[in-house]
Amino acid sequence: MFTGLLLAAGSGHRFGGEEPKQFVELNGQPVIEHSIRMFEQTDEIAAYGILTLPDYQSRIKTIISALPTKKCNFVFPGGKTRRQSVEIGLEKLCKDMSHEPEVVAIHDAARPAVTSIHLQDLFQCFCENSPDVKGVIPGLPVRDTVKRVRSRKNSDYVSETVPREQLRLIQTPQVFDFDFLTSAHSKWSGPEPTDDAMMVEKIGGEVLVMPGLPENVKLTYPGDLELIQNNLLKLSQSVVSNEN
Repeated sequence: MFTGLLLAAGSGHRFGGEEPKQFVELNGQPVIEHSIRMFEQTDEIAAYGILTLPDYQSRIKTIISALPTKKCNFVFPGGKTRRQSVEIGLEKLCKDMSHEPEVVAIHDAARPAVTSIHLQDLFQCFCENSPDVKGVIPGLPVRDTVKRVRSRKNSDYVSETVPREQLRLIQTPQVFDFDFLTSAHSKWSGPEPTDDAMMVEKIGGEVLVMPGLPENVKLTYPGDLELIQNNLLKLSQSVVSNEN
């Protein structure tokens, strides 16, 4: 069974504003609704859950109730960190599903400019390369020269130049073998990981990188809204063009 987790439990300190960025209006819809629709429109997804801030559970349920299809299995409070939210979500999926989940897609609500077609491609790639591959993630090549620096007396000095051909800027959604990801979470120790692939890598799981979407920008600062709005328009025009 293919499942999903949508992460919306962050407070978005860098974005600012009166409410978390996942509820800011974007093209007439709250940011989180774009990702909800993406999960709802992905045929492979049988069910998904949303991890959010406790005070916003009812608001998300209202958003979901207005949509034509109903695949959301739960809206539940997330943890204090991203990793804790995913761990809570994995446990909920295990308990609440009638059939054991086999594959899970993890997505950040702060990335609204992604389509169901892109998620379907990730699922297909995972199935074609399983069981050797335990995860498939989208990534973009690094265009700029990258320097590793060392800090001294409140200034940064170049330590070395890193070959950019070997680097990728990683996005979500990310797709994983459900049991392997659950095991990676249970075995994790150390600093907070920045994504789930990091934990899968740590216990020896092979993670394949697919081409990401340039439009799939993460909403971090208020200035990102206009860029993402334009990206959503490009994606919608592309979908219409492909259908015709």
